[in-house]
Amino acid sequence: KLTAFDGYQTDRFGFSSAATSDKIFIRSKSSGSVYVYDANNLTDQPTKITIETGTNNQDTCVMGDKLFVSSFTGSKVRVYNVNDLSADPVILTPSTSTEGDSFGWAMAVSDEKLVVSATRDNYNGILKSGAVYVYDINDLLSEPTKLIAFDAAASDQFGSSVDVSADKIVVGVGSDDDHGSASGSVYVYDTNDLTAQPTKLTAFDAAAGDGFGGSVSVNSDKIVVGS
Repeated sequence: KLTAFDGYQTDRFGFSSAATSDKIFIRSKSSGSVYVYDANNLTDQPTKITIETGTNNQDTCVMGDKLFVSSFTGSKVRVYNVNDLSADPVILTPSTSTEGDSFGWAMAVSDEKLVVSATRDNYNGILKSGAVYVYDINDLLSEPTKLIAFDAAASDQFGSSVDVSADKIVVGVGSDDDHGSASGSVYVYDTNDLTAQPTKLTAFDAAAGDGFGGSVSVNSDKIVVGS
């Protein structure tokens, strides 16, 4: 059992986690910190990364030697070198995003792509329709591709969940209203052709309030959707 060595009430240590073969990363949501444990010696005191005092860090994921930590209240994603956690992180903030967009609400990463949602993006003036940004993981400083729903509507919050595999990007939209208020939907993109219109999925038994797409997961041949 792991607890923060300097834990405080309401820190919400363990809100999310990520791991590599030799490290475990545990997010402390309200303290704005990430604790990094040696997976081979969990009795050692972890390295603590303070992301930004007073900021709720929202999501955490890792791929290779890169640790990604988002902070949707600050609309930033910080990219740390896992092998040198004391180094300053690279900070990602797309040019088309503003602080109120909730950039960093959800993230997913593969060998080639980093996917970051901004659920309160007001694309073309459509309030809180939402957007998703897709980065080349090997060139994170280049401008990402921005995805928006082809049938975007106010308050859909496109990107409430995201996942990525080698050939698919899956975007959950739990607040979509196609089959009643917040019945939900999922958009499936071809990772290799992001300009192509995605396939839109809704539940065959959709009903208002279901929130289909509240969570998503994808691998080589299956997509799993939480409702």
